[in-house]
Amino acid sequence: MEYRLLDVEKYRDHPCHIDYWSDGYYDVIASNDSFKLVYKSFKEPYHHKFDDRQDRLYQKWVSNARAFGAFDGDLLVGMIEVGVEEWSNRAFINHLKVEPVYRLKGIGKKLIDIAKAGAKKEGCRALILEVQSCNTKAIAFYKKMGFNFIGLDTIAYTNDDCKRHEVRLDMGILFDRDN
Repeated sequence: MEYRLLDVEKYRDHPCHIDYWSDGYYDVIASNDSFKLVYKSFKEPYHHKFDDRQDRLYQKWVSNARAFGAFDGDLLVGMIEVGVEEWSNRAFINHLKVEPVYRLKGIGKKLIDIAKAGAKKEGCRALILEVQSCNTKAIAFYKKMGFNFIGLDTIAYTNDDCKRHEVRLDMGILFDRDN
């Protein structure tokens, strides 16, 4: 597997179609001034596919974007896009995708490691990402990679995100300023 920076001009608007299946979700339970996440199973497996217009690399709204690809020969089998919010000194993962037949082979880990190294090199204080509460396989992977829950938004996608069991969860890694 070869990992390399994806040229902005060549890969601008390159599709990064994300879809996944899930057997469960993290139910967001609000009480007074707090939230609790409780894992629950779906009655039937849930399939989610994002709008293709949103799943594209190097969009103008992503500041200081860099995308890296995992190549099997000439075939792009995985990609990650990272931007840097200068005002908050945080790097954020905007896209991460590994083709289904290439999953569980360490490609996602390597792409996350590339993002971590780049964020540290830029002097960022944290690396953050967004994940849906029903994408439990991704959540488990991010936890394994050292990410923790840092926030949530119960109306990021619709006014019924909690009822739909698709709540935006923010996860992040804080960097030790001495490393």
